[in-house]
Amino acid sequence: MKCFGNALRVALAAIVPFASTPVSVQADCCGETFRLECQTVYEERQVTAFRMEQETVYDQVQVTRKVPIWETEQRERRYTVSKPVQETSVREERFIVHKQVFETQMRDCSYDQVRTVAETSSREERYTVQRPMWETSEREERFTVMRPVTETIEQERRYTVLQPVTQMQTRMVDQGCYVDQVVCVQPPATRRGLTWVPSGAVADPATGLVTVQRPGLVWGNVVPPAQQVVQRVWKPNVVAQQYPVTQMCPQEVVQKVPVQVCRQVAEEVCRKVP
Repeated sequence: MKCFGNALRVALAAIVPFASTPVSVQADCCGETFRLECQTVYEERQVTAFRMEQETVYDQVQVTRKVPIWETEQRERRYTVSKPVQETSVREERFIVHKQVFETQMRDCSYDQVRTVAETSSREERYTVQRPMWETSEREERFTVMRPVTETIEQERRYTVLQPVTQMQTRMVDQGCYVDQVVCVQPPATRRGLTWVPSGAVADPATGLVTVQRPGLVWGNVVPPAQQVVQRVWKPNVVAQQYPVTQMCPQEVVQKVPVQVCRQVAEEVCRKVP
């Protein structure tokens, strides 16, 4: 700020001599009148300014830590166990048993038996019987009967069915992707100070006269330089694709169906009745 104050004093010192000069001067030798106009003159000087910058500093620090290490230890243990031992012993046992003994005996049994003897004798008998005699006579009968006759005929049946019809339709599909784009972003003014203004035409708002302004330093808002920022922007890529579309369309179908028809037919029948 001290450097900015010195630059401001230099600019004001350049303006003061022009302001103390009288407005108009008349020449003794000539009848022309001259007028002094005040102009602001800026001198370009090199000013040293300071600004705060942050830096990240890394310090190397030695850290001691304890890591557990696993060790395997083997120990020998002795103990006594009891094991079963099997032995085989033999002993003698005596006992008395009763066995069955079969004996065969013969005895004589006598008895009397009476048998019947059948004899056949024949005799002749004569008698008279009346036997019926049947005679069959036939007569002819004629009559008309109605017999059913089954016939197969074809009938047409009309009905409407929905048939799938597949058509190809064109659709526009966006197959784009995100791309990185560098954009210049102008940050807003954050402070006021001396800024360099190039030469150019300036219009006086009171009189409307246009004057040429000289380059120099001006106290105003300090605009930081533009920054380049990478942004992800969607890049469209419209592609035409064919998609199958299936629609159900009505269609009339004629079908011949076999139908059995039964009708009565008159028929004369002749039969013989006994």
